[in-house]
Amino acid sequence: MARQAPQPSDVQPCRSASETKSQRKAKLKAVAQDLMDRFAALDSEQIPDVSARRDADGTSSTPRSRSKEKRSSGASESTSACQEGQDEVEEVIVDKPYMVEEPCRATTSSGPLGSGRRRHIVIIGHSYIHWAERYAATSSWGSDLGLGAHAHITWKGLCDMQWNQLCRLAAFGQFPPDVLVVHLGGDDLPKLTGKALILDIIRNLKWLNAKYPTMRIVWSTIIPRLAWEGARNICNVNTARRRVNREVCRFVCSGLGSVIGHQRIQMNKSEFFRKDGVHLSDLGLDVFLEDIKGGLLVELKQLGDSHGT
Repeated sequence: MARQAPQPSDVQPCRSASETKSQRKAKLKAVAQDLMDRFAALDSEQIPDVSARRDADGTSSTPRSRSKEKRSSGASESTSACQEGQDEVEEVIVDKPYMVEEPCRATTSSGPLGSGRRRHIVIIGHSYIHWAERYAATSSWGSDLGLGAHAHITWKGLCDMQWNQLCRLAAFGQFPPDVLVVHLGGDDLPKLTGKALILDIIRNLKWLNAKYPTMRIVWSTIIPRLAWEGARNICNVNTARRRVNREVCRFVCSGLGSVIGHQRIQMNKSEFFRKDGVHLSDLGLDVFLEDIKGGLLVELKQLGDSHGT
């Protein structure tokens, strides 16, 4: 049976019945403006660029000046030095296994998000999603991660995918999914400054939220790597990664949806990575998929599904 397009009266302006659409937009606008102000205030203590800023339209600008603070650089820096302080920072970014916070609640059981029907979930991302789909399909996980009775999962993994490709792959027309999981940004970090990437992410997520207001958006945090292709300084890239995760988590949890963290995958655990230091090993994929499934279980409960974990 063809799925009927939601009527204007069915479109929920927020995940909470007590918050109007205009209030939610104002809230998101305020958070975005606050991030802009914070960027301006941080000009005096900038993070060194790993390359020239590259905007989504392909234009470039010169790198920002280096911070006055002393920073180690080049190949002399080891991954153990990058690991220092990571656990503390990651706990601040994601203090729960699968969600930073739960600012928005599902509508009542009589509403369009609480009907108990089988949900449609789309997972979009770069090579991590590509390989996670293949691994899940050939392992005990299964393509629907064991959630087949409650949800159908569509995977859209594209190797070397970057943020300027997201909106094209997320063009759902009249029938958007109930939940969109986005795992992107890792392949952009060696090419963009942290600030430029944060602005790109916020712009794209705001566009998706405006175009598909009933769709829950889930941000899957950028995972640390032992190696970053094209990066001049591994430590600087991982510093930018933590900054991006922190700011995007804050923005997403202001009303768009929720966050899936991957705190267990760390640089001092090489068994989670393949020999290239970039892609996840089978063990790493198991942890990655477990995180994804846990976040989806939380989302299904938010949408009104009553099933056990």
